[in-house]
Order: sequence, then C-alpha cells, then structure tokens
Amino acid sequence: VNPANGNMLFLDIDGNLTEDITTNDQRATGKNIFPDYQGSFGFDADYKNFFFTTQFNYTIGVYRSDFDLNGFLDPTAIGQFRHSRDILRAWSQPGDITDVPSLNATNA
Repeated sequence: VNPANGNMLFLDIDGNLTEDITTNDQRATGKNIFPDYQGSFGFDADYKNFFFTTQFNYTIGVYRSDFDLNGFLDPTAIGQFRHSRDILRAWSQPGDITDVPSLNATNA
C-alpha cells in the first residue's frame, strides 16, 4: 500500500513498485489452480450400537485465491455482510504503513 495515498502497489515486470498495472506488465507466474494430487480417505467403526465415521480430503500443490477473505475485506459490502477485523488496518491518513489499502483506493 502506498503510504502517501492509500492505493495498492504492484510489482511491474522489472520488479519495481507501481500503482498502475497494465497488460504489458503481466507475466506468467507458473502457478495454476489445478492440484498436483488430490484425494480422500475415510474410516468407519462399529461397536455395540456405537457407530463412528469420518472422512479426510486433501489437495497438494495448488494455488488458489481466497475468495472468502476477499469478501471479508470488500469495503463495498460494509453494512451488508460480516467483515474481517483486518479491515480495521485499512490505510486512513498519509504516512500510514499497512497491508490493507484505503477503503476508497482509486486503483482497487
């Protein structure tokens, strides 16, 4: 976050901080949304009228966006939905050092 105005900062293709990200600056990261491995396993036990069952799911080697966290930090939904306490760290005045941009950042 730019401490001067609260806008988000990005890394351009040369690794420099910028507020403007253009198509020319975008590059492949080598990450994708498809897991290398995924699966599940379960366990069932039955003893004298007591039954226990469980299931475990896993994924390995996947990169995904946390859309839930994105929603919890969305300033346009204030008053409509629950929010993370992290939104209280949003930039509010020049000189603030934070990782949450201004609630009205112009490049969000």
